[in-house]
Amino acid sequence: MLNFIIAAAANTTTPEVCDIIQKVDAFYNSSWNHLLYIIIIMFGIVGIVVPLFIQWIQTKNFKEEKEDIKNTLESNITNKLKDQLNVNVEQQNNIIQSNLEEFGIKIEQSKELLKTELKDIVEKTRFDLEKQINDVFGGVFFVQGTMLLAREIHKDSTDSFLAAGIYYCQCDTESNLVRVIDILKDRCFPKLNKKLIEDDPNFQKQFEKLIKAINDINKSGRYTDDINLLRKLFREALQK
Repeated sequence: MLNFIIAAAANTTTPEVCDIIQKVDAFYNSSWNHLLYIIIIMFGIVGIVVPLFIQWIQTKNFKEEKEDIKNTLESNITNKLKDQLNVNVEQQNNIIQSNLEEFGIKIEQSKELLKTELKDIVEKTRFDLEKQINDVFGGVFFVQGTMLLAREIHKDSTDSFLAAGIYYCQCDTESNLVRVIDILKDRCFPKLNKKLIEDDPNFQKQFEKLIKAINDINKSGRYTDDINLLRKLFREALQK
């Protein structure tokens, strides 16, 4: 290019040479400026785009590594928690099983104790109820005997007092029993005779039942004299 310019300058006049030189200079200046622009753009691309690309790659790798670490930690923590939970569950199951067995033993013991207590309560209640029932029946026959005695129906009134005495012996109301014995001794047997007694085949059985009932509660011997006297009065009645 330079040789061309020199040759052209040799064949031209001075103004033309100056004009050519100016154009050449302008061409070089323009080319240089374009080159500078391209270099600057390339440096810009290298200085901005490349770091951004590198940063993007690093960020992506960091996210992937972070996710891997997170998953690994979660997996390890989950496994450890599961193992610990299994251990705790097994321990709790053993404790619960032991407590249940101990509780079961206590329940069985409580059930047996409760059954015994209930049985005692039922027996006592039954015994108390029987005593109350016997006391009521004793009262009924006592009132019936009193009414018959007032009408001087001696045989039937004696039957009623014998029944009242038997019931009173079974409910431990000895005060009422004493009253029955006194009435039999003083007001009933003296009015009986052989015919009245033998006409009722159950009379002697009822009398012996009363004597046995009195004997059963005659622990201190307090009724011994009454028993002997009743037997004597019964024999005397059979001789009339």
